[in-house]
Amino acid sequence: MNHDTTETLNRTPSARRIAREISDYRMIASHIRNGRAVSERLRDEPVESLHALTSQLKQRIRIQENDDAGVSATRDVLSNAIGVVDEAIHRALSIELFDVQWHAGIVMSLGGIAEMQTGEGKTLAGVLPTYVNALRGKGVHVATPNAYLARRDYEQLKPVFDFCGITTAVVEDEFDEADANTAYACDVTYGSAHTFGFDFLKDQLVMRQSASQPMGERFLNNVRGTRIQQTRQRGLASAIVDEADDLLLDDAVSPLILSGSPSGEAADAALHRMAFAFIDELSESVHFVLSSGNRIELTDDGFKTVYEHTDASTHPRLLRPWHEYVCAALRAAYRYRRDVHYVLRDDEIQLIDGSTGRVFADRTWSGGLHQAVQAREGLEITNESVALGRITKQRFFRSYRYLTGMTGTADQCQRELEQVYGTPVAKIALRNPSKREVFPPRFAMNQDDKYEAVVNEAFCIAETGRPVLIGTLSVSESHAIADLLREYGRPFDLLNGVQDADEAAVVSAAGRGGAITVATNLAGRGTDIKLDELARASGGLHVIVTQMHSLARVDRQLIGRAARCGDPGSCRFFVAADDPLLLQHAPWISRHLLRRDLDGDLGRRDDTNNPGDHRLITQIETVQRRIQREATSRRLQTLQNDSREQQLLSRSAIRPNACWAM
Repeated sequence: MNHDTTETLNRTPSARRIAREISDYRMIASHIRNGRAVSERLRDEPVESLHALTSQLKQRIRIQENDDAGVSATRDVLSNAIGVVDEAIHRALSIELFDVQWHAGIVMSLGGIAEMQTGEGKTLAGVLPTYVNALRGKGVHVATPNAYLARRDYEQLKPVFDFCGITTAVVEDEFDEADANTAYACDVTYGSAHTFGFDFLKDQLVMRQSASQPMGERFLNNVRGTRIQQTRQRGLASAIVDEADDLLLDDAVSPLILSGSPSGEAADAALHRMAFAFIDELSESVHFVLSSGNRIELTDDGFKTVYEHTDASTHPRLLRPWHEYVCAALRAAYRYRRDVHYVLRDDEIQLIDGSTGRVFADRTWSGGLHQAVQAREGLEITNESVALGRITKQRFFRSYRYLTGMTGTADQCQRELEQVYGTPVAKIALRNPSKREVFPPRFAMNQDDKYEAVVNEAFCIAETGRPVLIGTLSVSESHAIADLLREYGRPFDLLNGVQDADEAAVVSAAGRGGAITVATNLAGRGTDIKLDELARASGGLHVIVTQMHSLARVDRQLIGRAARCGDPGSCRFFVAADDPLLLQHAPWISRHLLRRDLDGDLGRRDDTNNPGDHRLITQIETVQRRIQREATSRRLQTLQNDSREQQLLSRSAIRPNACWAM
């Protein structure tokens, strides 16, 4: 990897220095001890004393940072900052934080990423680094995976920051310029990661338009008092990223694209419909082949056949070559499935995130694919979006001067986080030893047999008074299991993939004794599942993983719902020979399972610890690690390409008349 890929942008102090700081456990323990002493002194003081101390800390950190003190400025204010935050949390929420939460908060305050297990209190641990970065007076962006979590955290923590003397706000997609300006003017602004990114792109567009305006016109506008559109953000100073592995890694390959499109039906709508009707005349292997990466390629015979359709290939509304419409229709028909890659809501295509199962109403496919899927579903075909601004998430988050975050699953990606973002990872110890019991895996020959086994286990476990969470990999899989549960007349809750207040209520209620909840992988993120007394006494939450994800981190998030904070709990993985992970990445395991079925050794209902079963799971985990390495390589390649593109653009801006050999 090139040096320009691994270096961080304007990040002070260096990642190596941060790594030393966050591994100094004696220093961390000293700050926690001293911070609690400060909190005790503030316990009987009026709120004005907390505000006065905040003002003093602001002045101190700004003076030191002006002297380029870097991390020493943060370290110098940490004990007092812990004292203020501790007292504010005590007054606002009547909660005392544990040492592990302060440990995580200190790691983030110093610029590292805290790997804190699910249920250990990451939300409150994030208050300290948010407060410390707010002392710099340049604004802090607390980025969450979605708008619901941003508003939830803002509403929960606003009273805490009020006691600290720190102003807070939440920013949302639908905010106009004035509302966004107000939100970004606060010390701390909560929002989804994509909201921060799109507002940044909107500001870039405003600045480009302003720069392109003739100087005389700008002068006349100032004289006339004509209002010029203002930027929303104050700049990219500090960011605290929740679910850092999801936002900084898994979702980093999806660029932020600010786009616009004319309303009404697309001018080439008829061509998309003609293409979808035409593909019935094509045969796989004869006219086209399915290649890796969701691509479809026409054969020579296929290319010839496509262009025999002269009415379409010479149509006056063509926006691209006719064969590209056909390829998009083939991809829509053969590669993209409803309730797996997208859902239909209100006669619109809404995309599903492959890692979390969340549904995004504001995302579209490019290159005519979105329109091809609309044609397949018989919907109105909308105009393709036109890009007004674009930035990769990697470049966007690297642009922050101070970047930190927290996650429950940074394992196997620590090096990438440090290389790309300059943020070393510190693993925070569990407050209480885990009581999670991992049951032996169960195998099935096909999906139907697996679903039957999943439902039977859910029934048996729920009958004992324990709650059961069935975690699925797709919306269609959750519906298949839900249909089976309905057939047996067993009550259950189903999560639909759009995380909002109603869905959070369903997740939080999943800890009721005897409850069965079916959910996509988003159930592993964001909302706590609290056990009632019956559930705790009966053995805690049992998590069923219906199929293993290509990324082991997603599986760990899901099973992390069970046995939190010293509670009892258990989990089990179910594997079928025709699971997509095995068919696409480990077909030899599928063949082995089918041979076992012929021997009558598959689908046992006991919990015998079979060494062969554990070896199979180990092999699948090896495949997951390989996929993780390949994903890392793709992201680093994306970053290299982006860096080279930016270098070319900056050179051409300096020498606009130069000729560049590409």
